Amino acid sequence: MAKDDVLLKIKEAEQSAEKTVEESVKEKNERISNAKAEADEIIKQAKKDAEESANNSYKSEEEKIRNENAKIIEDGKNEAESIKQKARENEDKAVDYLIKEFERAITNA
Repeated sequence: MAKDDVLLKIKEAEQSAEKTVEESVKEKNERISNAKAEADEIIKQAKKDAEESANNSYKSEEEKIRNENAKIIEDGKNEAESIKQKARENEDKAVDYLIKEFERAITNA
């Protein structure tokens, strides 16, 4: 093999190696770019899921609070009605007591 042929083959091998390195670098950069895009999408979805979960929790707690408030109001109304009923039951006794006290005051006067 002539010296020129050997040099030509070396030059072709170097060019082939350069081309392989360039393709590898290009492929690496594409993979990195794709991985970053995928990571961004995962983060975006995770944020969306977290926000949705937070909203659901908020709505659930808000509903619990509304239910507790309604129960407290209902209990308060029931207690007020019970007190009112007891007051009505004692009304006759109070009237009788006032009449007796008035009669006693008049009699003693």
